[in-house]
Amino acid sequence: MAIVRPVVVGMLGGLPFGRGVTRLLSRSVSVGNANDIRIYAAAATVILVAALAAAWLPGRRLFTMRVAELLRSS
Repeated sequence: MAIVRPVVVGMLGGLPFGRGVTRLLSRSVSVGNANDIRIYAAAATVILVAALAAAWLPGRRLFTMRVAELLRSS
C-alpha cells in the first residue's frame, strides 16, 4: 500500500523526538519506565492503524462507485 511507506518514514523520523520528550517527562513525572519498548510499539501500532483506516475508508467508497458516477463527480 502506498500509505504505509510515508507513515513508517514519519514514525522513524519522529522516534528520536519522542524519545527525547519521554526522557524529559520522566524526570518530572514518575509514571512509567521511559525505556520500555512496549510504549513505543503501542504508539507505532496506533498510528499505523489510524493511517490505514484513514486511507481505507475513502478507498472503499471509491471502489463501490460506478464509473459514470466518478466521471460526473469530477
